[in-house]
Amino acid sequence: MRTATRLFSLLAAFVVLVGSATQLFADAPKPPVEFNAGLVTQVNGSPYVKIQWYANREGTAATSFDIYMASSETEDMSLFDKIGSVEVAANTQVYTFKKTDLKAGVYTFFVKAVNADGESERTKIIVVVVKEISNDPMIKITSAPVKTGKVDVAYKYAVKFEKNFEGTGKFKIENAPDGMVIDEATGIISWDKPVKGRYEIKVTVSVELNGAVKSATQIYVLEIGEEPTNEKGCVTVSGTVKWDDATINETVNSGTVIGWKLEVVKKEDGTTKEVYTALFKVKIERGMYTMNVPAGTYKFRVEGEYFDAEWYEDVKELADAKTVVVKCDEPKVEVNFSVAARKAAVTVVASGRVTDENGNGMKAVVIFEAKGKDGANVTIKRVAAETNADGYYEVKLESGVNYIGFAKAAGDKKSAYAMEFWKESADATTATVLNITANEDGVNFTLELLPVYDNSISGTLVDNKTGDKLTGKVVAYQIIASDNPNGESKKAMIASVETDADGAYTISNLKRGNYIVYGAASERKNVPGWYVSGEAAVEKWSKATVLEVGETSVITDIKIQLLTATGNAGKGRARGWVYDKRGGIAQKPTGEVQGQIAIVGALIVARDANGTIVDYAVTENEGAYLLTELAVGTTTLSIDRFGFENENQTIVIDGQNVEVQASFGLVSKTSDVEVPTNVGTTLNLYPNPTAANATLKFDAVNGNASVRILTASGVVMSVENFSVTTGPTTLTINSASLPAGMFLVQVTNGNASFALPMSIVK
Repeated sequence: MRTATRLFSLLAAFVVLVGSATQLFADAPKPPVEFNAGLVTQVNGSPYVKIQWYANREGTAATSFDIYMASSETEDMSLFDKIGSVEVAANTQVYTFKKTDLKAGVYTFFVKAVNADGESERTKIIVVVVKEISNDPMIKITSAPVKTGKVDVAYKYAVKFEKNFEGTGKFKIENAPDGMVIDEATGIISWDKPVKGRYEIKVTVSVELNGAVKSATQIYVLEIGEEPTNEKGCVTVSGTVKWDDATINETVNSGTVIGWKLEVVKKEDGTTKEVYTALFKVKIERGMYTMNVPAGTYKFRVEGEYFDAEWYEDVKELADAKTVVVKCDEPKVEVNFSVAARKAAVTVVASGRVTDENGNGMKAVVIFEAKGKDGANVTIKRVAAETNADGYYEVKLESGVNYIGFAKAAGDKKSAYAMEFWKESADATTATVLNITANEDGVNFTLELLPVYDNSISGTLVDNKTGDKLTGKVVAYQIIASDNPNGESKKAMIASVETDADGAYTISNLKRGNYIVYGAASERKNVPGWYVSGEAAVEKWSKATVLEVGETSVITDIKIQLLTATGNAGKGRARGWVYDKRGGIAQKPTGEVQGQIAIVGALIVARDANGTIVDYAVTENEGAYLLTELAVGTTTLSIDRFGFENENQTIVIDGQNVEVQASFGLVSKTSDVEVPTNVGTTLNLYPNPTAANATLKFDAVNGNASVRILTASGVVMSVENFSVTTGPTTLTINSASLPAGMFLVQVTNGNASFALPMSIVK
């Protein structure tokens, strides 16, 4: 008998619905055992996948077995389709199934046992790679590059390649430092007197075939270091690693200490920059470590499974780490660490329901992904759960970790409904972050039925520099003109999808209109951006290529080429909020809040004085952002969010001001609610930051001015009313009683409403 009742934790005889959340049945069979799948190649035929399993002798007998496949490497149950069924035969324990006619690619398989009472849990998942059999011309570089060298010691690397056609290879080198050459016939790279530094080398081999040129490229980073007095360096860095808690009797007997050396990197434009690079790594044994390094400037980090990673001395970020200068005439340096034992991960249960727009429970997959710059200490990074027939699910998450949750329809409805992010957003960039420390119910999703059109936008998400395929999310935004000449709904369509393991994506069932496409990779190093035809992605949505989608349009090959952030540039930080400058918090005549201040999903890109991207951030729940990779000097921030004007601001990091508070108000380009924007030329709030009261100046109109101080999430902290006359007006804002933090001062006067950020320090 199928169980459809929601399961509660206080009942004694129950099954907790976690992980896969598969429906269970009283007499359903147990899953098959010894499941296996593999590629079988044939001498005179196409390869096929052979799937094999044993019937489970325990529990009730199965009457058949269902085979499922997904066209990618995935654990997302919504991506699997049933591809066949095998009936149970008498006196048979071993069953096989052949999947033929597969194109080259990656496939995932599992099997379920079935009888009249239901189906079993799935078997384990097995991934099979089907390689393409082709006679097309192929050329590739097969040699591993020599990536290190020493100052004034001759460098040599012989480039080797393979091809399946006739022809002579011709070699070429790009980005080579002065003095480095390549023999165009043999592929031998040589450099007689290397100069200290890090260099990005690009090697290409080309072969002419029938008037066309086939080529292969290899890119690698060459590091030339100083000549040490011995093979391991001239300085011994050693020390102890002890527990912070003196009551722990055990010795720290595992983990590593890593030496990050300050290096000068030569960029493609000929300029240089300084970065810290992890070059030396040694194990901790019996609470001690020893490493030999060449002279230079270092920062040291300790990492391990049983303690929280930290930099010397007792700091969490590279920017704050103490610098250690080592010299060959001082051959011994002591660097000690005191580490905090890592607490065991505490799990909590998030539960809820997935429904359609009519409130009916849906079969769906709910996924939670850990979000943050440093996920090294997160145990549960991604978890997926299937709902039961009534749409209910439960998952285990790690307590205190930020997660982004989203739901996708499963089964035969998976392409009919839009993917939704918590809370109630079709936009992957505006998902509300879930962070819970106790069991929480009501994490619900309502899936919207998509229009039925035979159209789509498809392509890949790639690294602009290497061409590597990237996993991540892609969002299509419909652009609707404010005058709306066709009389259509002014609600723009937003659709989000996940890529597969090969970076491929397809967005279908779109309303007819013009769209721009945004990509964000799962890997932190790649900067999110907007698709531009044939070029690298850009951070400004107004510069994106517009795609015209009709009811039957099939748009392909939309390759979103994401740039990378260099990172590790310095010790500077910038933090703050992004808010709606024109509207602030708009109020209805009844005083109810009509709109939120915070702008979630704004992309902030940081460039150094040379225009190189060093860091980026995307604003979250309260419009907050944090940049941590800024170098000393001038940094330009670009702040962009779909539907708002782009904003640029320059900040300065110096020795006394390593952290900058910078908040940004963006002006909406189009809005259904018109908010007056002319608040005069005297608009100002000072001092800011303030430790007591602040002064507000603006151009007023005769009547009343209401001044409210709010947190970034919209909580009202104080309300003051003033009688004002037309013209420049000065008001004293009572903020002395408020705690330290970031706030917004929202002013309503006549028909105008505006907001300014205010920082309070104590």
